[in-house]
Amino acid sequence: MVHQLRYGLLLLPLFVVGCPDSEARFNEFLDATKDDRPQGEEDTASESGTEDTGVVDGVPDMTGIYLLALETSLVADSPLQFVTTVDMTVDADGMGATATFTFQPLSLGVGSLLEPREFVGIPLTFEDIAFDAGGNFEIDMGVVMVTGMANPITGSDITASLVLSGRIIHINALCGDITGEVTSPIQSDLVGSNFGMLRLDDDGSDPATLPTMFPYQCDQVPPAPDGGTDTGTDTGTDTGTDSTT
Repeated sequence: MVHQLRYGLLLLPLFVVGCPDSEARFNEFLDATKDDRPQGEEDTASESGTEDTGVVDGVPDMTGIYLLALETSLVADSPLQFVTTVDMTVDADGMGATATFTFQPLSLGVGSLLEPREFVGIPLTFEDIAFDAGGNFEIDMGVVMVTGMANPITGSDITASLVLSGRIIHINALCGDITGEVTSPIQSDLVGSNFGMLRLDDDGSDPATLPTMFPYQCDQVPPAPDGGTDTGTDTGTDTGTDSTT
């Protein structure tokens, strides 16, 4: 089934437009959280999106609204962005859960990571997404048709298939890997692509309140807030860092 999701995957490296200012801002974010993130995991964290490391106190309820940033393997540091709503029901024993994910694409001008970031197109919803005891999940999005209005590089429309394989990092964050392929306008494998999700304080509809720095790889996820729930996965700590500043 072809879903009419109006967001854009950037897929053509021939049209790469650099974003040095955005990259510099994110490098500042990584430097600020360096001491709080586990060291020596940069090369492996984003490759272990389905790793089950165990959850001590059960799966946390991740119900809420998040900014999801999706980086393709074809173009680095130019993530697509979505306001993503998660509605989760945790199993009675706490060792699993099911959730509904709704992805609302955000508009991005060519060469921009921060503007205009307004809701654009039709949200795409996936129901009955299972979480295991380790907080791992998979979303097979099937074939999606996307619009250039959310494409920060070329502004071109595209058709692609996507599978998100992720895990809960802590109560405010999820991340993982993306597989699939582009089918139009070219054919290309998307293995090696990544995503990150960071909890928002509101419904995400106001561009002014969206974070200006955010993870799109597992090794970029900031630590859990003080008093937050850490699932025991191998990325993130409980020292607390605000990535929105």
